[in-house]
Amino acid sequence: MNDNSLFLGLSPHADAVKSLSNENLELLDKTVREILRKNELSAFQEITFDADPNTKETVDYLNRHILHKNINTNSERIILDLSEEDIEALYRCSQAIKDEKEKRQIISPLNNAGVDKIKIPAGWTLEEDEKGRAFLNRNGKVMFEFKHNWTNKYKYFKVMWENYGQKVDYKIVYEFRSKLIYPEKGVSKFNSNMRNTINKLRKEMKHLPIKIKTSKGFQLLIR
Repeated sequence: MNDNSLFLGLSPHADAVKSLSNENLELLDKTVREILRKNELSAFQEITFDADPNTKETVDYLNRHILHKNINTNSERIILDLSEEDIEALYRCSQAIKDEKEKRQIISPLNNAGVDKIKIPAGWTLEEDEKGRAFLNRNGKVMFEFKHNWTNKYKYFKVMWENYGQKVDYKIVYEFRSKLIYPEKGVSKFNSNMRNTINKLRKEMKHLPIKIKTSKGFQLLIR
């Protein structure tokens, strides 16, 4: 889509299209094409929690009016058939998806290649002990002891410990030292379970000088 002449010539809602730049028109076109391929479903599910209230209505609209169409449907034809309100809704959702992707890129530790990790403070060690899980203070040094198994709480703590001071996202946590592959679709349930488990871990560790941040990723900090 190199210009908006096609839209201005054929769209019954030309005024709505005139207000959009070529860049924004291309953004809408890309979103529609990806919706038809069902590549953006997981993104829709994620942004409904953080975006403005209008986004939920937009997601519902997309499900009703676009997802049912044949994958070979011309994306420009779909946009031309939209009302002014629908064009605005599609633009809001397109922008929300773009923002969500940029946010995920920011919180991923894989994008911090070459940046030195913040080192864990001296005296802090992580021990794996078969006797059970406990948090102990020995000779003035704080030590963590976990039952040596692969419970989710231990796994999630370990991935943050090994990325101390760095933010990790759902995908990193989900796949950490396992053969699991983070799913491309329907991730809301997985993400919710991970967040709930990490929140339980936070409560168990509230008596220690440690902080697990969960805003825009998960991050382990020692105060």
